[in-house]
Amino acid sequence: MTHPITVPRANANDDVVLLVEWLCPPGTHIHAEQPLYIVETSKATEEIVSDAAGYVRPVIEPGQMVAVQQVIGFLTATAEEPLPEVPARPEVQATENGGHAQWDRGGGAGHVEQKQAPDQLTPHLTSLAPSSSDHLKITVPARALAESLGISWQTLPVPSDGIIRSEHVRAYQAHQVPSTQTAFTDVNPANYPGRIDPEFLAQLRADPSAITQLPSDAKIALYRKHGALIGPGVSIGQGTYLDAQYLSLGAETVLAENILIRCRRFNMGELGEIGAGAKILCRDFLAGDGVNIRFRAVIVQGGGMHSCRIGDDCFIAYDTYINTDRDVTLARHVCLAPGVRIYTHRKWLNPLDGFASGFAPVEIGDDCHLGPNVVVLPGVTIAPRVTVMANAVVASNIPAERLIGGSPAKTIVEGPMYHKPLNHTQRQAAFLQILRECLLSFEGWGAIATNVALENARAIGGTGGGGKLDLTWQGQSAAIIYVPVAPSTPARGRALVLSFDPPVLALASDHLTAFDLSTLQIRGVRDPLSDFFRGQLDFYGLHFTPRQRRLPTSRYE
Repeated sequence: MTHPITVPRANANDDVVLLVEWLCPPGTHIHAEQPLYIVETSKATEEIVSDAAGYVRPVIEPGQMVAVQQVIGFLTATAEEPLPEVPARPEVQATENGGHAQWDRGGGAGHVEQKQAPDQLTPHLTSLAPSSSDHLKITVPARALAESLGISWQTLPVPSDGIIRSEHVRAYQAHQVPSTQTAFTDVNPANYPGRIDPEFLAQLRADPSAITQLPSDAKIALYRKHGALIGPGVSIGQGTYLDAQYLSLGAETVLAENILIRCRRFNMGELGEIGAGAKILCRDFLAGDGVNIRFRAVIVQGGGMHSCRIGDDCFIAYDTYINTDRDVTLARHVCLAPGVRIYTHRKWLNPLDGFASGFAPVEIGDDCHLGPNVVVLPGVTIAPRVTVMANAVVASNIPAERLIGGSPAKTIVEGPMYHKPLNHTQRQAAFLQILRECLLSFEGWGAIATNVALENARAIGGTGGGGKLDLTWQGQSAAIIYVPVAPSTPARGRALVLSFDPPVLALASDHLTAFDLSTLQIRGVRDPLSDFFRGQLDFYGLHFTPRQRRLPTSRYE
């Protein structure tokens, strides 16, 4: 007797699920209530038990999207029993219905081929390979969930079987520290922060100059009065026009002169900066803390209306262009050098004549650096910690941790040649080279050495030990001290003390600024000397926390 294996309805939302894995090899005899296969829904990965006994005879391979009640195999009385004809099944057609793929039930008998949803690949596991031996795979529902949550899925921990599923994405999200910035997840517009009064918005659009020429304080007061959420220390330059249904600006964010912003939703976190003449025209613009967009940058939609999401501590240089015909996502600490171009559309010649045309989102992972005049084409995903050389054209997905260049861009260097973990001694040597160069830069800013010539700053740490540079900075006597091990007693007088030994933070006081190089934290007094020196280290990629405030403060807490 032959018994069909059909897909049960796992939840009310899904007419289509992903067949992840058969738990029993073909030809294996199983009993009723024994686990038989695994499916992934939009909510979870579920183990399905058999409702009868028999020999397992699959007819659908793992990795395929299957319909509720579709026959995916049979249980037979013997392992060699002929299989009946597979019943006709409806055609798979991906449509947007609550965010889930649905079935378009076609008529007629006979076999109908299964069609892929637009963002699915064959097989139905999206793959990025950081190296030939290390493959990262993610199921289609898991990737869709990660994208909806604003998670760069290439950075997710890889499970033991090498396949990331929806529950892994949810677990990752649950353990993340909430950002001070509104999450990138699209929610009900009723919950968006900073809803602007529609009547005020209509008046603004009718006469933009009435507000653009106001001084910053008056402009901010007017926006706040009509619903915007604007933190302390924010500055909005003359001629800058903000047209958004929902407006939120974090503390100490600076918008320079003559900026044009027209979005449904415009959110910037704390300590953001947008340079003069920039243009941001898209559906939703969501930026984290410490985002710096330089002058004449353009973020604009063309034939579509989609969003731009930018993570914490990103830098977008002048004369960059980001097209948002589809969504563009920059993760944390991404740098776009001058002249970078990101496109999400491929269109001009008539597609009905057979020319390529299409739209696709672009995603750039954490800690990526795109050099001057790089072009990124539609549909590209760049995994974390990738450096792209100047003038490269990125036309395909790029795995993590490598240097790429050329047109089209190809891997130049990867693995240990690109990113070599350093031991403690090597880290100290690398920092000492940075420190010597930073100390020599003081000469160009009017510092006067008192008892150690600036030229001798090169000797600091030269024998593996510490060193001290006494100087006069803007009329103030001070010292910059590097010590391998934090001293038990603090230095006298104004001093900056740097060490890889975390107890150095305990030395922080009203006259001493402590820099912990192991965790990149800073504590103690803040003044022009500490700001300048911190800025010099920042140029070398040493970004200390807490972030440097623009408002006057006397201490790093």
